[in-house]
Amino acid sequence: MKIVVQASGGFAGLEAEEVARIDTDVLPSDRRERIESLITQLVREGETAVGADMFRYDILIEDRNGQRRITVTDSGEPDSPVQKLLLELGSG
Repeated sequence: MKIVVQASGGFAGLEAEEVARIDTDVLPSDRRERIESLITQLVREGETAVGADMFRYDILIEDRNGQRRITVTDSGEPDSPVQKLLLELGSG
């Protein structure tokens, strides 16, 4: 699975900036499974509501089923799935 994450928004209104890019096929199985599980959770939850000063994450996912893009907003709560994903990808 190839994953590209771009962030935008937030208090400063950042333009879209790539914050992570990874190919899980080259990772150790335990890390790959954690990342793919978080992606599955984010896909299942779908898009989230937009809020003032929240970061928006556009996540491009490419796997054996093709490509898809999901968009999530996040206030930065450490326990949110997108924050867990960013930490796992090394960009949180």
